[in-house]
This record gives sequence, C-alpha cells and structure tokens, in this order.
Amino acid sequence: MADPIGGMWLALKYDAEPFGGLAVKSQLGSRRSSSHHNLYSIETYPENMRPADTAAAHLQFHLRHEPTSLELLARVFAKTGPGFVQEWINSAPTGQYARRASFLFEFVTGQTLVPPVDLGGNYVFALDASFQVTASPDKTSNVSRWRVRDNMPGNRFFCPFIPLSSQLKTAAEMDVSAGYGELVQEFGESMLARAAVC
Repeated sequence: MADPIGGMWLALKYDAEPFGGLAVKSQLGSRRSSSHHNLYSIETYPENMRPADTAAAHLQFHLRHEPTSLELLARVFAKTGPGFVQEWINSAPTGQYARRASFLFEFVTGQTLVPPVDLGGNYVFALDASFQVTASPDKTSNVSRWRVRDNMPGNRFFCPFIPLSSQLKTAAEMDVSAGYGELVQEFGESMLARAAVC
C-alpha cells in the first residue's frame, strides 16, 4: 500500500500486523473508492481524511472507519505500552474514541489506566456493530469507568473477531423458518427426515 492509514499504518509502524491480516486496509488516494478481495477489502480515502502522524490519530481512524482488530491492538499496545492512550484520554476526557481506546487497552492487555477526574460523555459501544459481530443486547453491560457499553463478543482470553462482510450480512438476514417451510411444501416432512438421516 502506497499511503496506509488507520489499522494498516499502526501495523506497519509497530511491526504489528495480525497473523490473519486485516479485514479492511485503508489508504489515501485521489478519490474515495472500495475494492474487495477474497480475505480483505481496500478502502481508499481522499487526502482530507489523512489522520495526524500519531498513534492516537490512526487508532481513532481505525475505531471510526474499520472493524476493530483486537489482535492488532494487542500487538500495538505490547510495543507502545500505555503511554499514548493515557495521554490521549487525559487530553480528551469526554472524547468517545479516547474512552473506547482506554477501555480496549485495558481489555486486551489486562493493565490499568488512570481515568481523568473530568471524564464524561454519553455511553458509547466498545465495538461498532456495523463493522463486526458484537455481543447481543442482553449481554451488553455499562462500564462506568470509561462510560463505555461493553459489547465484546467474549472476554479478554477469548473474544472472536468476525467482520461483517456482505455475505455474512445476507446470511444473517436469511429467514430460515420460511426456507424450511418451502422445503416442507415441496418435498414433505417425511422425505426431509429421511434426507437428514443420510
């Protein structure tokens, strides 16, 4: 990639690319475009979307525009330590991305940051459900420490990362009951039962 931003910038800067790669790789180009490949997509943004040349700015871009890769974050935080995240939350105690980054730092590392005394803002989800699979609403809990809603689909020891591809969205919207009803009408329950045994 000629001019990476977001997660890809972090991966290259800290030699932290996840073993399976990133689901979305963002870069700068002449105009906004998307291209999809087998295991990832490339999102191209115009120059006015360039983040500042800091870890916090590129992490904010990652949290805002890409599926959040916990493996990437774990690898980056292992290299950087808590410094830049602590500085970020201290300078932006009501910022949703600084609060999300602080929660995620603690989630993936098990280390503790110091919340600023003036921390505030509306509760925000830890993960963006429009980009990846998250916990169901009844499994979501509020973390008052960061004013974040914990919608992680697991715990820090096992938390699957499933980006929402167009194929997965289509499959999730499929009405299985209606499909089964059509099969019963066409073939009958007894034939379906025999087919299931084979």
